[in-house]
Amino acid sequence: MVEDIPKGWRKGKLSELVHFPESGGRPKGGASSETGKIPSIGAEFITRDGRLHYDGMKFIPEDYFINMNSGKLHDGDILICKDGALTGKVAFYENSPYDEAVVNEHVFILRPLNGDCRKFIFYSLQSDAGQNKVRKIMTGSAQPGINTTFPRYYDLLIPTKKEQEKIAEILSTIDENIFETERIVNECERIKKGLMQTLLLKGILGKHKKFKNTELGEIPEEWEIKDMKDLGSFDKGKGISKKELIEIGIPCVRYGEIYTSHHFKIKKFFSFIDKDTSAESTLILKGDILLAGSGETLEDIGKSVVYLGKEEAYAGGDTIIFRPKKQNSLYLCYVLNSGVIREQINRLGQGHSVVHLYPRQLMNVQIPIPPIEEQDEIANILDELDYKIDIEKEKRNAILKLKLSLMQKLLSGEIRVMVNKNGS
Repeated sequence: MVEDIPKGWRKGKLSELVHFPESGGRPKGGASSETGKIPSIGAEFITRDGRLHYDGMKFIPEDYFINMNSGKLHDGDILICKDGALTGKVAFYENSPYDEAVVNEHVFILRPLNGDCRKFIFYSLQSDAGQNKVRKIMTGSAQPGINTTFPRYYDLLIPTKKEQEKIAEILSTIDENIFETERIVNECERIKKGLMQTLLLKGILGKHKKFKNTELGEIPEEWEIKDMKDLGSFDKGKGISKKELIEIGIPCVRYGEIYTSHHFKIKKFFSFIDKDTSAESTLILKGDILLAGSGETLEDIGKSVVYLGKEEAYAGGDTIIFRPKKQNSLYLCYVLNSGVIREQINRLGQGHSVVHLYPRQLMNVQIPIPPIEEQDEIANILDELDYKIDIEKEKRNAILKLKLSLMQKLLSGEIRVMVNKNGS
């Protein structure tokens, strides 16, 4: 079947649009986070959304940089991972905090020829269709990757340069909206982290004038420090095998869904069982706190969520159930996920390849306990902030979904952009 080519466009190869791919290198002994001054960017610094992060950056010496014949970055370069599990992941290099930077031997730099739009080429590679093309070009099995010839085998539809610019402008505007919602989320999460540290040890601002020293630090004089065994009872979920899971049925919660969750409240169920399996499982009730009893790391175990729903639901194996008495469950869940309590729980983990936590170990975990009225106030403040974070995340996901759909239609010519004679 002959592929439809939009009027005014042509079918071509990436090699017609970019220079020969170039890669960088590192001195003997590699780059370091402690020595050198010139950042060396590898695949691990390229994010899934086409940006670069600079956390934990590694550096090369200036004299090595001066003698490099390739791999030096210019503003507007397109970076693509060339080997390993991250092959094909792309980023656009702009607004770097560094005056000079290089790529290492695992990243190619692509620079446009003949004035073609850099961002258009970047979005072509970033799109689902583009990533599928890169995967088809990849060679090797033990260490899959692409080589310098890959642009010769990468097919794409090439609009006029004015249309390239307009397509890139539209997608860049969407990206700016995505990044702005992420900035708001990050700021809210930073505020939340600070608020948790303050509210869960110092209480509501201005409410307390006297404080006392405890094992957990200074807390309001009216508060108490109590062991978890004095605040409620423990139970444990029953093991549910993958064979017992069904696509739809009675909700259940498995430990992996707890420690990978971004929420402290159960917002949605991802696993379901039938009546026969539920009869052998452990029912969870409104107000129950569920803790991950297993995980890959110490940071996984003890991660907590609270169930505030009313529907019938069950707990799977390695899920610890804590049922508070006369306490605000959401407040306790925030406390259990806070730094000072996480330190206590992390020390309880057992195991290496898989880390385990058991209800008996949690009995003596100490919790700061305000009067119930203040528990309610603190929980409401943090819950409102979580609600704002959720709204912004939902907005980001909606914009991202729009981008993915629009990207496909713009890059295929299904939707044509209007370009006036003056190019606007």
